[in-house]
Amino acid sequence: MPRKLVQHAALEAVQEHTRNALAALTGGFPCAHEGCNRDPKLLYDGFVAAIVRIVFLFLAGELRETERTWGELVTAFRQLDADKPPSERFVELFPFVAEATFTDDVVRRVLRELFYADSESLDVEHLGTVCESMMGYTVEIAREPSLGVLCQRKAGASQVAVLVGLPSLLALSGPSRRAALARKGIDLGDRVGLAVERSASIEELARALKRRTSPLTPDVLPAGALALTMTSDRRRSGSHYTPRSLAAEIVEDTLGPLVDALGEHPLPEAILRLKVCDPAMGSGAFLLAACRFLADRLVRAWEHQGDGGPLEDGAVVRARRVVAERCIYGVDKDASAVLVTKSSLRLLARAETHFPMASSLDAKLRQGDSIACFDWQLEFPEIFISERGGFDAFIGNPPWVSYAGRAAQPLAPKLHAHFTGTYASFAGYRNLQGLFIERSATLLRPSGRLGFIIPSSMSEQEGYGPTRAAHDRLCVCDANLRDLGNEAFSGVFQPCMALVSTRRAPGNLAEGSPVPADAPSLGPEKVTIWPIERTHLDPIGHQLLGKMAEHPPLPPHLFGERGIQTSSGDVEQMRSKPDARRTFALRTGGDIEPFLRRAPSLYCDPQKLSCRVRAAQEWTAIRLLIRQTARVPMATMSDGGAFRNSILAGFADELYPAAFLVAYLNATLIRWLHYVRHRDARQGMPQLKIGHLRATPAPPDRALVEELAVFGEMLAAKNAGVDASEQLYLDTRVADAFQLTDDERRLIANWWEELT
Repeated sequence: MPRKLVQHAALEAVQEHTRNALAALTGGFPCAHEGCNRDPKLLYDGFVAAIVRIVFLFLAGELRETERTWGELVTAFRQLDADKPPSERFVELFPFVAEATFTDDVVRRVLRELFYADSESLDVEHLGTVCESMMGYTVEIAREPSLGVLCQRKAGASQVAVLVGLPSLLALSGPSRRAALARKGIDLGDRVGLAVERSASIEELARALKRRTSPLTPDVLPAGALALTMTSDRRRSGSHYTPRSLAAEIVEDTLGPLVDALGEHPLPEAILRLKVCDPAMGSGAFLLAACRFLADRLVRAWEHQGDGGPLEDGAVVRARRVVAERCIYGVDKDASAVLVTKSSLRLLARAETHFPMASSLDAKLRQGDSIACFDWQLEFPEIFISERGGFDAFIGNPPWVSYAGRAAQPLAPKLHAHFTGTYASFAGYRNLQGLFIERSATLLRPSGRLGFIIPSSMSEQEGYGPTRAAHDRLCVCDANLRDLGNEAFSGVFQPCMALVSTRRAPGNLAEGSPVPADAPSLGPEKVTIWPIERTHLDPIGHQLLGKMAEHPPLPPHLFGERGIQTSSGDVEQMRSKPDARRTFALRTGGDIEPFLRRAPSLYCDPQKLSCRVRAAQEWTAIRLLIRQTARVPMATMSDGGAFRNSILAGFADELYPAAFLVAYLNATLIRWLHYVRHRDARQGMPQLKIGHLRATPAPPDRALVEELAVFGEMLAAKNAGVDASEQLYLDTRVADAFQLTDDERRLIANWWEELT
């Protein structure tokens, strides 16, 4: 099995066992009537804190047996927290959890779930994995007999669950029940909704909702019980667990040149002067990798320096401890993340249970928001109040959160105004990771290094131009940045990359990184493109890509988004045939093929879509339809009908008729160009985007436009697709116009044969 799949399977196992342990602890909380008077958030934090401490003791080798009582665990927690301030001690923070009388059976179930693997086979990162596995949950108190029901999942969103009080729901009239659930975000659909409306007892309601229940709460909960429910917090935070091997690769790319710059045999003290920070450290995966990397280099320096004999046993552990105390910095706005990173570093350095490193780590691993109120100069004066002038490196996987587009998250007006006034990167496709890039770049010393994992779309899409410009004013990208693909993170299909760069000298700002020779032109002023490696191309492919990049793009007004935004809940209400209510025809991406426009596959109630429906003249202004979820462009002529957002809109002007555009986009050369140039086409869920279409090179001569317009009109009139001979004619004419060599033509033909 490939390494990535093994890593993902291991992560999924940790997530499942951790979730089961957390659910067992939640459900086993005694004295439910007292729980009703507790703050659910505080209860949840207490359960999470307990599990983190249990796992720490397990990894430290101080807790191995599953036959323990709750009282024995709390005693171990007290010993663990002995040297910590009261604000970090479990008993002081969560006395109602510490003093609870969990049954031995509950404790046994918790320990068996957490100790499912031998600690000898686990690395320090396991603690962070466990912590991240508990993100996205909360504790709720059932005020009456209740059932945990999943909310309707929107496109690209994580599922959430809410408690539904069954007696209160039963007391409503039939139709009012569905409306009450809809207000909670639960869209049942016709079949389940009808069963809910007709239910005459709590038992019937529970059976009707059974198909929608959360796996964490599959049964009816009695009044006063605690339930672990899923929230959207993890997705909204943009957090993704980074595997150890991936963090190590990025750290080596980032820190390697810094150590190499110290000379062939750097002095130990020179290595220990390096200051490395993760501005959104999460569970500390990157800081652990940095500690390992610098400690290994430190041991090499000790060996070269020599003391007349071999290094004593434990040199690696001692090196890690010294590096953790002197080189490692981090910030995170989540207090539990700070605690986990501190604990993980202490485990890595094999510090004693009572943590003599505590004061050093407390000063360097801070709670705060790196970008809306953290005073870097005040928090880390040794970095900025000196000739150093900033950190030597920033590393990490900053949160991926968008404030624009389909996946936009809400942002308070005050914070929006602050970001707009403070960051040049907060424009275009506004996003959180762009702010981390810009902020970190400003805090680097000259020749300092930046190493972040970010979505690869940021490297080339026009909307991310402000982020690239803000970065390039301060830093220069490394050549051939790592393409990490769409399998770097478990459960995340968005392609990602490694942005690794060097801070410019003070007098060398504002020019930007070099534009790769094969970068597409996006307008009169070429937008800077970050140079991600193209390992999928051979020299002929690189040559052809560069040749196509020499041509200016088609006018941007020829393409746009006009489709109706719909959720899966909307689609569930639609039908494949019209009826008395569903009279509005709606095409989807699956209705579009090259030169073929099928009849609409969906019919919906126009009242349900209300304000999302455009005026008739807006639909007739659209001249061609382009399938969005596809690896290559698929275009056909429009008949003026409405469509979902799974179809992109094409227009026309005096220079470029619609029939020409349909034919041109369906040419295999243009398909190849789209596929190799844009990672969204070949990684994750294939996507065609407006920016991709607007980067399509304009035809090299008017003769091609006129000829393809006639050809496109002919095929559009048939609306029957394209046969092999017609496709060959189209491909030959486009290849001739761009003067492709025989080798380039063979490349295109072989690629298409393999793809199809």
